[in-house]
Amino acid sequence: MNSVIIRPVKFNKNCGAKLSTSTPLVNQYKNDKGYLIELMVPGFTNEEIDVNLEKNILTIQGIKSVNEVNQESRMIQRGFSKENFKLQYKISENIDNELISASNTNGVLTIYLPLKSEYQPFTKKIEIK
Repeated sequence: MNSVIIRPVKFNKNCGAKLSTSTPLVNQYKNDKGYLIELMVPGFTNEEIDVNLEKNILTIQGIKSVNEVNQESRMIQRGFSKENFKLQYKISENIDNELISASNTNGVLTIYLPLKSEYQPFTKKIEIK
C-alpha cells in the first residue's frame, strides 16, 4: 500500500466568494524529491490566484476580479472555464513546508512540494526465517 502524501479535502462550496461547481484540470506527479501539482488556470492572473498553507491544508483558490462574459454573444462550446474555484489538499508531515513554491506560466499553475531532506525513501528486502 502506497503512503499518501497529498490528497484532496472536501470543502463547503458556499464559503467565502461564490465558487464554481467546476474545478480546473489537475495533474499530480511524484518522484524521490517531492510532489508536483499542475492546474489549468487559463485567463487567471497571479493576483487572482491565492495559494496558502495552514495547519497542513494547502488551499488553492482562484477568484476572477472581472466578469468577462460578453452579453451580446452566446456560448457555442465550452472547453475551459474562467470561473472561480477552490481546491484543498491535506499535506503530509514529510513535506518541507518552508520550500513549497508556485509559478504560473502560460495558464498552468505549478506547485512544487519538496520532501524534507531527512526523509529518504527506504527499501529493504526482509528475509523470511
